[in-house]
Amino acid sequence: MQWLPLKPSVLSTAVAITLSVVGWGAVTTSAGSRQAAFTNPVPSGQTTQQGATVIRISQQEFERLLHQGNVVLVDVRPYRVYLQAHLPEAVSIPLDRLEASLPRLRAANASIVLYCGALGLKSGRAAELLRAHGFERVYCLDGGFDHWVGSGRVVIVPPTDG
Repeated sequence: MQWLPLKPSVLSTAVAITLSVVGWGAVTTSAGSRQAAFTNPVPSGQTTQQGATVIRISQQEFERLLHQGNVVLVDVRPYRVYLQAHLPEAVSIPLDRLEASLPRLRAANASIVLYCGALGLKSGRAAELLRAHGFERVYCLDGGFDHWVGSGRVVIVPPTDG
């Protein structure tokens, strides 16, 4: 499988789906339109985890980076969690499988934005691993999936059987 970097219009022209998760079983959605202004991203914060610099970017900074193009969005949560809901155009590479995916990520020659659930522990560890292998354009989405959902941004919820 080869990954193509995201196109700038993916989120800016999408129909927004507001997702409210009640427990893990019930999901309610409502539709609305959205637009965003784009400029060059300025990282919202840098933290150090085990000696490596992890650059955390806000949702708005991610959208600006996306608009510039050449971005691979990586969901490092377990695959079963990714299947429940994920960000548009995200590829699933669980943290424990990231090292095996390094050649494909390198071949994409793109900025890499990582996200996990909320705390950023998994995405921070993933960023450390990528930086240790020479990747330079690596960012963590601040607040992860939970913050993205909480702000009413677009998510992909696969249809359920039944």
